[in-house]
Amino acid sequence: MYNPESTEGCQYIEGRSQEECKQKLFSMYGTDYTIVQKKKIPKPGFLGFGQKEVCGMWYRTLPSRSSNVSSSSAAIQPRLSLEEAQRAVSQITAQMGSSSANDFIKARDEIVRKNEPAVTSAQLGQIVSKLEELSKNMQKVSAEPNEHPTIRRIEEILEENEFTPSYIKKMSERIRAQFSLERLDDFDEVQDAVIDWIGESLTIANDPVKRPPHVVIIVGPTGVGKTTTLVKFAGNILRQSRKNKKADPVVHFITTDFMRVGAYDMLKHYTSILDMSIDKAETADDVKKLYSRYRSGSDYIFIDTSGLSPNDYTEIANMRAVLDVPDMHADIYLAVTASTKARDLEAIMRNYEQFNFSSVIITKYDETSSYGNVLSVLSEKNKAISWITTGQQVPRFIERANPGRFLMDLDGFRKNEEHIKEKFNYEPGKEER
Repeated sequence: MYNPESTEGCQYIEGRSQEECKQKLFSMYGTDYTIVQKKKIPKPGFLGFGQKEVCGMWYRTLPSRSSNVSSSSAAIQPRLSLEEAQRAVSQITAQMGSSSANDFIKARDEIVRKNEPAVTSAQLGQIVSKLEELSKNMQKVSAEPNEHPTIRRIEEILEENEFTPSYIKKMSERIRAQFSLERLDDFDEVQDAVIDWIGESLTIANDPVKRPPHVVIIVGPTGVGKTTTLVKFAGNILRQSRKNKKADPVVHFITTDFMRVGAYDMLKHYTSILDMSIDKAETADDVKKLYSRYRSGSDYIFIDTSGLSPNDYTEIANMRAVLDVPDMHADIYLAVTASTKARDLEAIMRNYEQFNFSSVIITKYDETSSYGNVLSVLSEKNKAISWITTGQQVPRFIERANPGRFLMDLDGFRKNEEHIKEKFNYEPGKEER
């Protein structure tokens, strides 16, 4: 049990978590120990980059229950002394570079078998714990022989940014293929290359051809900000026209969202401020009639949709049928939040594929600090990114996607800002519309 007393005379152990520390203690002493103090301890990362917390514990061992065994049991002599076992451990450690993982495990089991009848549970636990640790290290070395520290550090940074394991693996393989051992020693050169590769792996959508009426539809799960994004589109179009001293565009809204309480009222509030019309459509026939009514003389038609669970195949198919209007030639976007988990994003993209969306809008970009999950999936699925939304204010806080924006927001990397701006034609603030 935890007892916040002095740690004088105590032993110390640390691990990634309290549970890991307790497992180590149990493997060494069974239940013959008591925890005196525990706390989180900051540890610097590789080459001083980053910092992680580990759990440290101070403990005291208790008298072993083996002291109560019968004299006949105590008289048993070990076939291999504790000192001999420890020397064997050291010998195995020295030979790890040339031993196989299987050979090491066999040697470990042999030491444990020879000592089991004689040593105390605490002594045996110490041997087993050390051998288990060496065995794990041996298997890791066998799986990843002589991994260069630079590659390990790059992988750590990508993991911290929540890139997927498959994406990280591809990056590591590319580093090994393109960098010699001598060049790998230059960490800055490697990380500069990796940043470029991340940017190059992203596909940015081109501006669509706008032939009146330009129909825009945003689909996606509930809560991703589809309605707000549509209003931002409309507000920016109006703002740009007035900035360029042109006539206000003619814009109409159609909403098919009847599942969310207050959705129509919220959209009607925005359209009244922007002086734009809005209609409801419950069926495919409603959408067809409204499109026929507004297509002549309109510059834009924005269609708002219901937010659906990505696993609700039936409702997604029904919505697709409602929006299936011949000759409408809509520009369809899939909206997803920047914090969407990789597995969830894959499911969303797969189930909304039937809409044949042209590109992806990343919403709520300002609500997370890790973008690797979304960037990984979009890169691996070769899906284009068109827009980013960064706040709730309408009509601002929407910008054209640019690889430079994502690269500058990565954590852990040293970024060459001038190089990124030049290579990816990125100017902070310029893309906001």
